Parts: sequence; structure tokens; C-alpha cells
Amino acid sequence: MDGSAFAPDYSPTTANEHPGDQAPKTALCPRCGYDLRGEVATWRRSCPLVGRCIECGMDLRWAEVFSHAGHPWLFEAEWRFRPLQRIASTITHAFTPRRFWSQVRLTGPIRLAPPILVLLAIILVFLTVTVVTETLAVYDFVNVWGSLVEFTWWDAVLMAGPRAPTRVFEQGPGAMVMLVGMPLAFLVIPTTLREARVRPVHVLRIWLYSLVVPILIGLAYMTMQLVGWRMRISFIERELSPWWWAQQIPFGKGVLLHVLRMSGPSLALAVGLSAWFGFWWHAACRSYLALRTTRRIVLTLLLMVWIASLVAEGWVRYAPPEWLVEFLSY
Repeated sequence: MDGSAFAPDYSPTTANEHPGDQAPKTALCPRCGYDLRGEVATWRRSCPLVGRCIECGMDLRWAEVFSHAGHPWLFEAEWRFRPLQRIASTITHAFTPRRFWSQVRLTGPIRLAPPILVLLAIILVFLTVTVVTETLAVYDFVNVWGSLVEFTWWDAVLMAGPRAPTRVFEQGPGAMVMLVGMPLAFLVIPTTLREARVRPVHVLRIWLYSLVVPILIGLAYMTMQLVGWRMRISFIERELSPWWWAQQIPFGKGVLLHVLRMSGPSLALAVGLSAWFGFWWHAACRSYLALRTTRRIVLTLLLMVWIASLVAEGWVRYAPPEWLVEFLSY
């Protein structure tokens, strides 16, 4: 097998012609975007099966470089065809990072607009549940303690609605930094920029899909807490809430207990997110980006993000500036 079946669609060559004279219009390295038409121009009678990018060193299969076939389940690939089924299939695969990235290839077309819209819709639902929870809390509080003026549901919405997003940040500043810190850390480490030369669009793609599972779990937890609170199910309202457990820690029992009371739930959330992102980015770097030093890269990412998360946690909890206090207490 000489590999000619995997070549681009060349017209028949004559004795004085070779495939390189009729090279395809585009032949880019899927990882760094380097133009490979110069390599194609050196071919004579057939296309080799494998090669290597001289810019980033990625091992290439030429059949995948020239082929841009669709994907059987990824939402962004064929989002107009059975969108709900593809969204469900993409979410299902996202729970298993190794399987997800072993089936998503660098060579396929990247269309990030559809998954961004779906992710924004999920975030909107999450914020809606948060607003409903805050509105009910404000309305019940006013009804319990009484009010000198008439207080309606709309008044509760106007009071609680703007505070809902800041409430999410206030309960887990370190975790919020970890959510957005992984791609930023990935772009600044030398291995990805100088050696592998990974295009930012690939980093954005990995990051977007990494948010699906944490946001869905957060949405399910917020919904469960809302139902448990309204139905007075103490096991859900208390025992399943890390913030309730943190409030059980007594005051004045040492610095460590004080830190656990103030930052325990947020740090626990950051630990869970770091474990998830560690598995996710390891699978993406190894199977999708085909990087050689995967373990070192992921450990470096987690170290950088953990330092940023601890700084954010200490800054917000223990030494917030005046403008931040006013913003969070709005």
C-alpha cells in the first residue's frame, strides 16, 4: 500500500507533472496552523501516509489533514441536524473526558458559536434559579419581620435580582477564578507557546467544553437546594449544604477553624473543580493536542491556578478594598 488513495483529488499526472504542481489550496497544520503546501510540493507520484509539521513537531496523518468530514455526535459539527439530540450526546460524552477528546480531532472544522450559545443558555438558567432563590429569601425575610410599607413580589425581584450574580461570586471567589484561570494559564506557559505553538482557538474550545459539566452540576445543586428549602426538607437544606456545615464551626477556636468557617466551602469547591479540570485538560492535552509533556503541563496549570485562587480568596474574604465591599453588599 503506497498511500495514493489518501492523496488529495489530483488530476491525472503526466511524465512531466507531479502532485506537488497541483497542490491543494489549503494544507495547514491542525495544531499550529503552519502552511504545509511547501511540504506537499515536494511529493512526486503519491502522498505519504504520515508526516511531521516542521514548525511545531506534531506527527501528522495526511489523510486527516486533507479530510474535513463531519462528526457523529459533536454539537458544533452538525448543529442544524437534530440539535437537541446532538446537545444531549455532547453533554453525555463530556462526563468522560478521555472518551470525549479521543473522538474529537484537531483536523475537524471548529465552529464555536453554537456551543457558546448553548453554554450561555445554561448559564442564564443557572442565574435564573439563583435570582428565584434570592427573591424568595428576601420576600420571606420581609414577611417574617414585617414591613412598614407594602412589599410585593416585584419589590423582592428588584431587590434580589441585581445581587444574585454577586452572591455567586461572594460564595466562591477562589472557585470562580479557577473557572476562568485554566485557559489563561495555558496560554502563558512556554511549552504551549514556544514549542507546541498551540493556536488559541484550540484552547478556547477545550475551555468551553470543560465548563459544561461543572455548570450543569451547579445548576442541579441550586435547583435541589431551592426545592429542599421551599419544601422544608432539612436533609437537603442543611446536611447537603457545605455552607451550613461551615456555620457550625464555633468562633474563637483558632486561626485554622476561622479560615475553615470563612473559606471552607469555597476551598472545597475549588478542590473539586481542580480535580475535574486536571482530568479534563490532561485528556485534552494528550489525546486532542497530542502534546508530549502532558503531565508536566497539567501540573503547572493547576499550580498557577491554585495560587491565583488562594490570592482571590484571601483578597475577597479578609482584605477586600472599599469598592469591592460596596459592590458585594449592593
